[in-house]
Amino acid sequence: MSALCAAQPSRPPREPSDVLDAEQAVLGALLVDNRGFAHVADLSREVFSSELHGEIFAAIKAEISAGNAADIVTVGERLRRAGYGGDAIAHLARLAANVPSAARAGALRRETARARHR
Repeated sequence: MSALCAAQPSRPPREPSDVLDAEQAVLGALLVDNRGFAHVADLSREVFSSELHGEIFAAIKAEISAGNAADIVTVGERLRRAGYGGDAIAHLARLAANVPSAARAGALRRETARARHR
């Protein structure tokens, strides 16, 4: 073992739920806003722990590489053609819906402020 490895503290292994949460956050963010794709373009489907997440990422990558928008409709169509059913399409909708965004945060803040003033 090198001195560098011995000197660095070991990290606890990540829990599987942490990995899935991270995958869902990345995929959801990409479905909502494709501009972030450049940050993860070098990834491949194999890095995802879920086969479905790997397939979703591959579909997003293919759509963006073809110059198309990668959204629930276009990615969902690719999944359908690959033999994934309605559950996969519903999962896409959940991924996109659960992504916090600046716009959603602003709307939530405004709603919260209105509720306080009632």
